[in-house]
Amino acid sequence: MPHSCCSARLRRAVPLVRLTILLAAGSSLGLPTAAESQGTGPARSLTLRDVLDSALTRHPEAAAARARVRGARGARTTAGAFGNPVLSYDVENAPFPGGDPVPGMERESMTTAMLPLETLFQRGPRVSRANAELRAVEADAFGTRQQLALAATRAYFGTALSQVKVAVARDLTAWLDSVVTYNRMRVEEGVAAEADLIRTELERDRA
Repeated sequence: MPHSCCSARLRRAVPLVRLTILLAAGSSLGLPTAAESQGTGPARSLTLRDVLDSALTRHPEAAAARARVRGARGARTTAGAFGNPVLSYDVENAPFPGGDPVPGMERESMTTAMLPLETLFQRGPRVSRANAELRAVEADAFGTRQQLALAATRAYFGTALSQVKVAVARDLTAWLDSVVTYNRMRVEEGVAAEADLIRTELERDRA
């Protein structure tokens, strides 16, 4: 009778221990650094904000999106610029430097200034097109950042859940090892059946 009561208490304790370990491990979703995992440094949790900041600043796709936005803004500035004026100065019938004047020929000079007129009627459409392209590039960049943020969030919580599962498995295995040791001692003392030891060993191996 004492043996049966002890076995029943052990069987009832297993679900309670599993629930306690799950609650304790799930109370924090911070991801430890490599130094913490190896036990070589102070504990430091990697927050979701750290992961998002790193992904949005260091990921190649985010950098490419920012470069495209900068290029579109530069194109917008170029589209809104006015054409360069052209200034020319021509001289005819002028003597060579240091030479005598040419007799019977008067020196003629002409100054010309030209301002491109195409800017007056092409600047508006160019600016409108550049603005539309800039908005499209900014929308694409925003979508890229959203996709990166979603991927980083899934990876973060997936890793956190995996860590919780590993912690639960290790703690449960350690507890089952203690149960196996306890039952083995009782079997050796002759106060417990060997079937209980086999069942706990099977449960430990399954875990």
